[in-house]
Amino acid sequence: MNALRKEVNHERCRLHFARVRRYVRFNYWPSCIYVDARTKIVASGARQGQALDLTPRTSADNAPLAPRKRKTKWGYVAVLVLIVVGGGVIVSRFLTSAIDYYCNVDEIGVREGCEADRRIRVQGTVEEGSLAADSGTTNFIMIYNNKELAVTYAGDPGGIFQECIPVVVHGRLTGKVFEANRIEVKHSNEYVADNAQRIDDAESQACSPIAG
Repeated sequence: MNALRKEVNHERCRLHFARVRRYVRFNYWPSCIYVDARTKIVASGARQGQALDLTPRTSADNAPLAPRKRKTKWGYVAVLVLIVVGGGVIVSRFLTSAIDYYCNVDEIGVREGCEADRRIRVQGTVEEGSLAADSGTTNFIMIYNNKELAVTYAGDPGGIFQECIPVVVHGRLTGKVFEANRIEVKHSNEYVADNAQRIDDAESQACSPIAG
């Protein structure tokens, strides 16, 4: 009889514990749980008279943890790649446009680097009788190897600029007129060292008649 009663009590303990385990945090594993009419739980094995509170746990400690977002660097990598590529394109275009090739008048549209649609530096001699100034604009004709190039410059070149001297103009060809934004009368030492023959040829053609 005692064995049967003990088995029944054990089964009742299992049922009661299964109901309340989701609400109560135990610091020990109770051997048996009894529920009285006041909805308190008394566990055998605990200190005599100790009651366990059934109040639902609502503290932040028991709240489910939010899933952590995986930190990824792919977004930053993509932005960095775009910046590098874009910067490379801009620098390349800038360097391409900033390089002004030295060309003789007769080399425009003929020699590589002297394309008519890019900025270039053109060497030639100011043709005699071609220099004219009108409303702050200087117009003249350059000649080299019997080829002529009409030049317009917004401003007064000043200095020793005159007819019958070799000059270098910086700018771009627009139609059949070369629009210059800079005029050099004296060549740099570097240019003289690299292009001595060109300078001699230009000076030899100073105010010489155009063949043909």
